[in-house]
Amino acid sequence: MTDRTLLTRTANPNLVVAALALAGVSAAFMQTILIPLQPRLPQLLNASSEGTAWVITATLVAAAISSPIAGRLGDMYGKRRIAMALLVLQLLGAILAALSDTLPR
Repeated sequence: MTDRTLLTRTANPNLVVAALALAGVSAAFMQTILIPLQPRLPQLLNASSEGTAWVITATLVAAAISSPIAGRLGDMYGKRRIAMALLVLQLLGAILAALSDTLPR
């Protein structure tokens, strides 16, 4: 084996596909779960309806802004590295959202 062979790793294609599929399904779920919940958000979060109306718009704007930025960063620093960083951010955001019971003021 050469030194180059020892330094390079190849990712298991099945694992990569599984991680990307899980990310896609969870992102789609997070987007679509807001539509049926929107009428109940004020009582679930103890907030006014004006305070919760921005939730759907904010998620759509965040997705629209982050997609091209993530694509460019993936081209610059590697798609796998950026995909893993985005998965970690999504996980942290989901945990934070699950633990909150009110809206920030």
